[in-house]
Amino acid sequence: MSLRPSYVLSCAAIAAITFLTANPAAAETINVVSPPEYELSDAPDASLAAPDVPVRFQVIEAADVFTTELEGVHFLSKIATRPDAVVPVGSQVNFERLQIRVGVTSVDPANMSDTFANNVTSPLTLVYDGPWSGSVTNPQPAGDETRPFDYVFPFDTSFRYNPADGNLIVDWIVEGQTSDLVGNSSLTDVNFDYTGPQSWKWTLDRGAESPVGFGEFAIVTQYSFTPVPEPNTAALVALGGLVAGFAKRARRKNCEGRMTNA
Repeated sequence: MSLRPSYVLSCAAIAAITFLTANPAAAETINVVSPPEYELSDAPDASLAAPDVPVRFQVIEAADVFTTELEGVHFLSKIATRPDAVVPVGSQVNFERLQIRVGVTSVDPANMSDTFANNVTSPLTLVYDGPWSGSVTNPQPAGDETRPFDYVFPFDTSFRYNPADGNLIVDWIVEGQTSDLVGNSSLTDVNFDYTGPQSWKWTLDRGAESPVGFGEFAIVTQYSFTPVPEPNTAALVALGGLVAGFAKRARRKNCEGRMTNA
């Protein structure tokens, strides 16, 4: 028994809508590295990502860092840092609880306040809350290339960011003890005494508003973005969501069943 063209088209349409619904961001990821000068070369220093816990970090990234690669609104879905060259493959770091909040600020990195609250000029969005672990899987290349960004922090919720709205601010809180596994290390690629489009501050008291670590430094960081879907694509994805439930039963009967009987 052969399938009639109408059934073939129906099955193909359902498959296409299902794919779009499951993959709304099936677009190329745009990675932006800051400070930009360390995208292809190691920074000169190394530092523990969390010198002790609990600890709170705050970083401001100038919007100019992103304007070359981003035009308009994009989804920030992941942040990653680069293990320093001295960290051996297999090294691990584990946090019992990590919270990441992201937002937009009018504060310039060069004028970052030693009081955290002064750097927050609009509400922050909680994008990650839970345990986190990372490991170094890539060796340091022998040549001029640098390691990939092995310490990856994927978001639970993507953050809509438009560089035209202001500078990017990321607030990190690490709670609980890091693991004491053999080889446990969170050494990251850092430049101390850095003055540029990125600025970090930290405090060992996660509730404090006056950091104890207020020296000028930068942690080499990769930000991963995906474009916001075009209106037509977004509408199709929304339609797919509505159709998917109704299509599931029809697909099983009309597509799978008829294919079996063909």
